[in-house]
Order: sequence, then C-alpha cells, then structure tokens
Amino acid sequence: MNNRLTAAVLWAVLLVCLTLGAIQGNRVQQLRDAESFYRWIMSASTQFRLFGEPGHVPDGEDPKKYRDEELFQKLVEQTDSLIPEIPESDTDYDQNQNLLPKVVRYLTAPKDPEAEKSELEVGEIVSEEQVRRDTEMWGYAKGPELAELRTEFLQAMREGRVSSVAVLNPTDLYQSKEGELSKGQVSLANIFFGFRKMAANLVWLEVDRYFHMGQIHRMVPLMKTCVLLDPGFVDAYLLGAWHLSYNATANLEDTPWTLRKFYPQYYAWMGEKESFYYNGIEFLKSGIRNNPRNYKLYFDLGYSIYENKLNDHPNAIKYLKEAIRLDHDRWVRRQLYRILGENDQLEESLQGWRAYLEWQPTNEIAPRFIKLMEGRINDRSVTWKSEQAKAAEELLRRAEAAGDTAKADVWRANAAAAQAEEQQLFTQSREFWQKLVNEDAGQLNKDTFAVARLARIKAEQLRRQGLYLEAIVEVDRARWESNEFWDQGTHLMLEYKREGNIPLQVTELRQLDREAQAAEYTIHLPKSIDGKMFYFSDADRTWYQEGYQGDSTTPVQANSDAWYELLWEHPEATTPTKTLDGPIVYRMGDVWYRYEASEPAKAAKTDGLLLPLAFAKAATGAAKNPS
Repeated sequence: MNNRLTAAVLWAVLLVCLTLGAIQGNRVQQLRDAESFYRWIMSASTQFRLFGEPGHVPDGEDPKKYRDEELFQKLVEQTDSLIPEIPESDTDYDQNQNLLPKVVRYLTAPKDPEAEKSELEVGEIVSEEQVRRDTEMWGYAKGPELAELRTEFLQAMREGRVSSVAVLNPTDLYQSKEGELSKGQVSLANIFFGFRKMAANLVWLEVDRYFHMGQIHRMVPLMKTCVLLDPGFVDAYLLGAWHLSYNATANLEDTPWTLRKFYPQYYAWMGEKESFYYNGIEFLKSGIRNNPRNYKLYFDLGYSIYENKLNDHPNAIKYLKEAIRLDHDRWVRRQLYRILGENDQLEESLQGWRAYLEWQPTNEIAPRFIKLMEGRINDRSVTWKSEQAKAAEELLRRAEAAGDTAKADVWRANAAAAQAEEQQLFTQSREFWQKLVNEDAGQLNKDTFAVARLARIKAEQLRRQGLYLEAIVEVDRARWESNEFWDQGTHLMLEYKREGNIPLQVTELRQLDREAQAAEYTIHLPKSIDGKMFYFSDADRTWYQEGYQGDSTTPVQANSDAWYELLWEHPEATTPTKTLDGPIVYRMGDVWYRYEASEPAKAAKTDGLLLPLAFAKAATGAAKNPS
C-alpha cells in the first residue's frame, strides 16, 4: 500500500513538474518572440530615420519578397494612438523636411540635459529618457496592444520575409556563388545544436589568423559569416570594419580618377582602395541594423571612416549625433564638437564645448576649443562685414551713375558705417589671436592654430597694401608652423600670386592641374557650406539647398541691384556662389532665393549619372532623393 501511495505521489509530482515546465517553456517562448518583435521595432525605426527605409533588401534579392514596408506601416498606424503626444523638434524631420512617424520620433529621445551631468564609473553618459521610452515600447511589444501585428511579424520572419532581421540559413554559409561547398573550417554541429555564439567565436579566430597571415581576401567572407551566426557580436562589426577600412587599404595608393567608377547611391567615385571604405561603411550599417542601441557602431562609422578616411564632415556629424543619444563615453562628444567646427557649424560647436566644460570643469581641451570657436566666429564676422561694405560701395557707385542723389546719400552713409565696423571687427579679431599667441609665449606646446590665424590676418593687411611677396612669406611661415593651416595656406598663396601677377612654380602649376582634373569628377558632388548641404540636379542644372520642397523662390541675378541689396541684408549669401557653379536655390532668412549666375553650370563627369533629387521635384518631377 505504501509503495503504491509513494508511486502515486511521485507520478503526481512528475506530472506537476511537466505541466509547470510546459507552462514555463511556453512563457519563455513568448518572451523570445516578444524580444524578436521588439528588436525589429527598434531596428526598423532606426533604419527608417537614418537610411530612409525600415529594412535593407539584400543585393540580388527580389524586393517584393520582403514585407518590411508593409509591417512598418502597420506599426506606425497602430502605435499612433498608443504613444503619448511629444513636442516636435528640428531633428524630427527627414532631409526632405517631412515629419517622421511618431514611433520613430518617440524612439529617438531628445538630448537629455540631465544625462550630461550623470556619469557611470567607466565614464559613460546615460540618457534616462531614452531608457524610459525603450522600456515603455518593450511593454507594448510583449503586451496585447500589438499582439496581432506581433503574430504577423513572427510568421513573416519564419518565412524569411523580413530583411531587417538577421535570419540564419545554415546552407547559405557553406555555399559559394557557384553552389559548391566552401572550405570554411566551421562545424555544422555547432549550428544544429544551437551553439551559434560559440561557432561565431571560432569563426572569428579564423578571421584573426588570416589577418596575421596577410590574407585579407579570406577574411571578408568569414567576417560576414561570423556576424550572421551572432548578429549581436558588436566587436566583430567594429574590428571587421577596421580591417576593411584601414588594414586592407594600408598599402594601396589612391586610385587615379580616370580609373574610378561612379556609384550614385554613395555620391562617390571608387576604385579598388576606395571600395574598401564603403564596404566598411556597409558592414557597420548592418551592425547598426542588428544593434541599434550600441553607440560604438555609430561612433566608428562617423569618426573612423567618414571623418578620418573620407573627410566627410556632414556624415560624420550625422552618426556622432546618433552616438550621443545613447549611453556613450565622454570622448564621443569631444569628437562631435570638434568636427562641427571643421564643418563651419561654429555656433553649434561653441555651444557644445561650453556645455562640456560645465559638465567637466577640469577638462583641459574644452577651454582651447571654446577660444578657437570664438575666434573663428569673430573672423567670419569680419568677412561678412567686408562683403556688406563692398555691396554698399557698389550700390553707391550705381546710384551716383544714375544721378539718384537721395539713394546715393543713403548708400554712402551705409558704406561708411559698414567700413568703420569692419575695421573695428578686424582690430578685435587681430587682438584676440594676438592674445592667445602671447599667452603661449615661451611654451613648447604653443597653439599653432592661433599662430596661423594671426599670420593670416597680417598677410591680409599686407595684401591690401599691395605687398604680395611679403604676404606670401607670412602665409608660408604659418604653413610650416601649423599642420591645420597647410592646405588653406597653400591655396591662399596661390590666390595671392595670381592676384599679384607673380609667376607660379612648376610644382604649383602641377598642383593646379591635379586639382582641375579632380574637379571634373567632384564639382557636382554634394557640398557642405556653412553647415548646410547643397545638391546638384542634372535635370535643370541647378544647385538646391537641402530642405527645399518646391517653395516659391525670389529670383536674383548675379551683379544686379537686387543681388547687392541681398548681400547688404545677408552678406553670407555670397559664400555658396564662390563654391558652386551655375544657378543656386537657397534660403536666406525666411525667403528662398534663386540665384542666377552669370554663367551656366559647367560640364562634369557626373553629368547624367546623378540620381534625381527630391529638392528639384517642383521643377523636374523628380522622385526620391537617395538616402
């Protein structure tokens, strides 16, 4: 009897354990499904904001196979009533000035002032608002509110119809393009028994081995295999992009322009060396798609490749701004604020450095850059006031020629006032840089940037006196003291020589020839001017400032009275006309202007190759602008 009772109790306990195990297993599976859905929401929202699409269709695949757009549209519609109303900000619009969906804006928390004041032991900055919003979205992802969409997503994912989610197909890992089994040294048992992360680590060891053997060509497919096995292996993305952008290109020369091919989706001419940079970019972008909340991927994409390798300040700024939205190390902001200054976004850079110094009062770098930005803003004020004075002088000359005494009196007074203010600003600028140089007097680590700026001011004074040789000597001396001033100083010397009718050296003539050849390929590529992006439209041979959407424009002809009156009101309007050729549509204040240049846009190697611009939609009927 006791044996039967004991057996019955054991069977009952076993049955309860099995039941509880089944319940727990079902609960775990539900959480895993909810996590997959949540990761897709985060990834699709990030991709839509950064790349203009919720998912990237793999090369060679039929876009109709994938349901990313359809599922994302349903997500936008269903979360519109769930997510609380949030105030709009400047970052809530895409490059065509269209308001982003609410779910995208909600998952992009605004800059958190309190986050700058908090710091973890490792020096990271945490955005509490971003954490709160992500947590709330996790609740929706696993809750009943989005249950139907979650089920639909999971079904599409199992069918391999969601491109923004990494789906492992073991067969693909061991098939070459010809359909033959590859010779990779990875055990299929690791995959079938679920040890995907272990397999990824083993594959990465092979990548490292090939690197030390100098066999870069064998590393690339293995790196892709590694992150396919473990999409969360962030270090693999970082090191893989580093291998592609740095190690693979270390011994390669820049490809001659005549041997490069144009890729309109990147606005870039590429040869063998340059293609490695963009392979690194795509590798990091795939990492962002799978790990949208890891700042390191954004930082390496923005700083390591776009800034250091391509000298592309706008894209570097774009991704560094994404990095500081997330938990990040303190030095990320320093690089962002420095590059903002490089891109002539001086006020934004200055504001960032001041906030950084308030957060880190003992930092030795911020005070220097604050002074440099203040000095550059002063210099820019001198330049703009000079343009304003020239405009007033020209309008005075025209009024006198027309015999309009009243108008001439007005412009005479305006010209005198502008000239006096220009001289005052010029003196202040010179004294500012002289003070910085004096502060470093006797120090080995003097601020060479300040030395170069002061030398440029002295050279400009000499040029105005017609002393071109003396001005060139001053600039040349500054070039050798400041690496940052080398390129600018070189071009300034050429400008002084041409203006002063001084013969050019053979090396200078060759440099001009090289620049002229490069200009044939780059003249109509996107340009950043004073922090604003300009794109060239092949359709109507016109430059458009980013943000234009077919608004009515005020025409202004070069060298007309209207042009000089515009310069009087907005002296900064002259800057784009010195860099861009042909007509320009741009914004000054609240008005869009169409500047008609004296000559049409030049012929370029990109003619007929550029993708149509959304900015020119009103004039050309063009479609979507490339992201």
